[in-house]
Parts: sequence; structure tokens; C-alpha cells
Amino acid sequence: METLLTRPEIQSAAAPLLVALAVGLILRAFGRPWPLLGAVVGFLATAWLINGLQFTPLTGARKIIVIAAAAGVVGVLADVMPRLRARPVWLALFSAGAALWLIWKVLARREGVDLMVVGAPAVAYVMWLTLCLDFGRRAEIPTLAAGLALALGTGAVSILSASALLGQLAFGLGAAIGGVFLLVVFWKDSVAGAVFTVPVGILAGLIGYAGYVFAKVPWYALAVLAIVPLAAHIPLPKAWPRIVRAAVHTLLGVIVSAVAVGVVWWLMEDSGGY
Repeated sequence: METLLTRPEIQSAAAPLLVALAVGLILRAFGRPWPLLGAVVGFLATAWLINGLQFTPLTGARKIIVIAAAAGVVGVLADVMPRLRARPVWLALFSAGAALWLIWKVLARREGVDLMVVGAPAVAYVMWLTLCLDFGRRAEIPTLAAGLALALGTGAVSILSASALLGQLAFGLGAAIGGVFLLVVFWKDSVAGAVFTVPVGILAGLIGYAGYVFAKVPWYALAVLAIVPLAAHIPLPKAWPRIVRAAVHTLLGVIVSAVAVGVVWWLMEDSGGY
């Protein structure tokens, strides 16, 4: 059994998918949007299988795991207080804080312009993904499609850029999103609340930027991935069946993610990186 749980396909695919499905089914009794909390729980299952309960030394990947749990709590609070004033501001501040904490050791060695060159894009990227997903939360199918495409694209780009750990975490997030996405397709009363948009946006942003800072993910890959939420939200006819709209919205997001992956592959191969 222990050997089985060490296999990447179990850690980053089967386990998070099944955990997300189970949590979503259990939380369905509490109404919307709580079943979508399964996405972050599924991701944490992947993190536990890969990292265990060891958090020292506090590496970048371990910080991402801690932030995932905190983002889930923030998402719950945001949904419990739906009339929260200045909601985008609070989410933006939390996203910015998460991004800066992730790369704090890198920032501590920089000053002046160099500090801004590393820190500002991290804040902008994580905030953009989080707020984009949250602004579209009432359109649950495009929002989940965007999250899924972002996770898959980030995972593929990370692995191509020599970070298997970040790639596994991103694919685990994608599998967990896939689990709750299956539920949403068949539940017409679903809503993608902050329990989904906050942790997924922050995690996709943090994993991607960690790949840029700590591995070899090129900046232009993140620039392309930043377009995914916009592509996935391209309007489709409401008359189409939910499963068809889910497939097409996901395809639109995946096409953009595939462009990011293709560009990384092509440019790195052309420069002798492979």
C-alpha cells in the first residue's frame, strides 16, 4: 500500500480526484457553494502524500501548502460574509501577502529596482488570477474550467522547466478541480464561491511564480497563462447542455495553456535546453 501511495499518478491524479469528489458529496448537504471546498481539500491530499507533515525547513513548496490551507479558510469566511465591503480589496491584499511571503527570502537579498523587478510581478500575477476567478464566480462552469486549465498548464510548464515537485502539486490541484467539476456539471444550482476561487487562484499563481523564481519557468509562460481565465469565460449559448458548455469552456482555457506549454518547449529546445 505504501508503495502504491508513492506513485505520482496516485499522488497527483487519483487521490486528489477521489478526495475532492468525496468531500463535495459530503458537503452537498450544506448547500452551495460548500461542495467546491473539495478542490482545496483534494490539493491538500496531494500535498500530504508528497510532503507528509514535515514543514521544516520551510521551503517554497511547503509555504504553498500552508497558504493553501489559509486560503481555504479565507474563502470560507468570504462566503460566510457575502456582503463583505471592499471584498476585492481584502482578497487582493491576502493574495499579495501570500505572494510576498512565498518569495520573501529572495526579496530579502534584493534592493531598489531589483526588489521591484522580482516582487511586483509576483504580486500582480497572483492577484490577477485570484480576482479574475472571483469576479466570475457566479458563472460556475467557466470559472471551474478556467481553474482546471490553469492548473494543468502550470503543471506542464513546471515539469518542462525542471520542477517535478511544483508540477506534481499543480497537477494535483487540477485533479482536485476535476473532481468538483464533475459534480458541478450535474448540479444546476451550483455556484463557484470564494471557497473555490480564492485557493485555486492563489495556488495557480503561487505555483507558477515559484517555478519562475526557484526553477526555470520563463516569464512569458506566465504571461500566456494569465490569459486563461479570460479565454475560458468567452460566452457560449445558454441553450447548450451543461456538459457541452463545460467541455467547450475547458477547451478554450486549455488551448491557451497549450500555447504557453508549446512556447516553453519550442524556445527551450531551440536554445539547447533539451
